[in-house]
Amino acid sequence: VTINYNLTPASCTGAIVVAAVLNSNDKASYSNYGNYIDFAAPGGSSGSGGIFSTYKSNNYLRINGTSMSAPHVAGAAALIKSAFPDISTKNLRQALANTATDLGSTGWDKYYGYGLIDPYKALLSLDTNTPTASHAIPATANSGSYVTVTLNVIDDLKSELWPSVNCYYRYKYLDSQLSTWNTTKFIKDSDLFYKEIETPTNCQEIQYHFDINDAVESHNQTLPKTNPETTYFSFPVRDLTGPNITFYINDNDYFSKYENLKVTITDN
Repeated sequence: VTINYNLTPASCTGAIVVAAVLNSNDKASYSNYGNYIDFAAPGGSSGSGGIFSTYKSNNYLRINGTSMSAPHVAGAAALIKSAFPDISTKNLRQALANTATDLGSTGWDKYYGYGLIDPYKALLSLDTNTPTASHAIPATANSGSYVTVTLNVIDDLKSELWPSVNCYYRYKYLDSQLSTWNTTKFIKDSDLFYKEIETPTNCQEIQYHFDINDAVESHNQTLPKTNPETTYFSFPVRDLTGPNITFYINDNDYFSKYENLKVTITDN
């Protein structure tokens, strides 16, 4: 009785099978091929063209082989999973396939699968939605101090780098003059972005707007979504500096009970 079973790891359900390419993106002679190949990844060329990898006895070594190419794909999958924790195996595999650089024959082939993986393109392909932002305007701030401005931004892509937020702000002084726009990058803490902004003593109002930058450039946006020169967020600054009081006293070192005392009070 002849029983034909393919018991290689490549035949396991859900496995992603990786071929190796040289630095020139040509198929490596040491790489296997066949109907199970899904993707290609760098496996290294001989000599100085090998993949720089950890090695025994606390060393590093340049090595080539499919043992170098497979971790490239595993790392790409882990990167995508970290950015999109709820993604299914099917959709993750599809993202890698849709963004791979086609090698060999057009489309899938038995030497390169769907092509050379491109983790960055795969990430961007999954970031399909424009970030949504919500902001609570501070009620007021005290002069001569700092005020914390916050912004919540929800995005598909969960990354330390994206999205990012820049804030542009200016001061309206007590004489109604406006300062030039200042720029600061907000600190990112998960979906919360925040920054302390200084409030000068001679300021009556702070005006500001946001630039929200996404990994996908077409998703970038300004908040408020109008011309920031004419439409912006703002909040008042309270003047906590007390008035200046000046007493005018005669040269005499005493007052008669009928003498007037002159007092001048000035406030900004």
